[in-house]
Amino acid sequence: MNLNELKEYFSKFYQGKEDLKELDIDFSLETAEFFKNLSKELRKSFSSVVKVETKNKTFLVADPFLNLNPNIKDFSKIASNTVFAAKNLLTETPKLAVLSAVELVNLNMESSIYGAVIEAMGKRKQLGKDIFAEGPLSMDVALSEKAAKEKKVLTDVAGQANVLLCHRTSIARGIVEALQFVKKGKTETYITDGKNIFKAV
Repeated sequence: MNLNELKEYFSKFYQGKEDLKELDIDFSLETAEFFKNLSKELRKSFSSVVKVETKNKTFLVADPFLNLNPNIKDFSKIASNTVFAAKNLLTETPKLAVLSAVELVNLNMESSIYGAVIEAMGKRKQLGKDIFAEGPLSMDVALSEKAAKEKKVLTDVAGQANVLLCHRTSIARGIVEALQFVKKGKTETYITDGKNIFKAV
């Protein structure tokens, strides 16, 4: 689908004239700009998520394609969207880790600040019930129980995360592309507005 066809589809969908369907989307900077403008026009907050299925684990990575450099307000919306996607795409309770290079809040490191904010929102149930959200966490601590124990990060999410939330699209996309390159699992891409999920093919 070209961008004009996508715009027509979403316009009809939100008018109740079109059903949910798989969308043929070529993700690019132009596509990201398109969804940014579409969000304003339709008063929605679109974000993307990739479901990764490996031999031992299934998890989500967000947002690899649509929101390039979100501010903290937009990032909180991405977090909320991702929790909605997790509740629909995963069979386990969402355990969301906001990734950073360190596990401590560093006021000079934006990713760690974003992580701290999302963790606080999670604890206050602002992201919904029955979810765990923590940050900042490094990727190894988020996914590996061994790494979490070695670094003495003993929490509900450390080593058990099934949602990886990145504060920059380039980081999320890098994770997805690296997994695809080493053929570490099957991936599926989705777009969500926090109330609907559209599969991208």
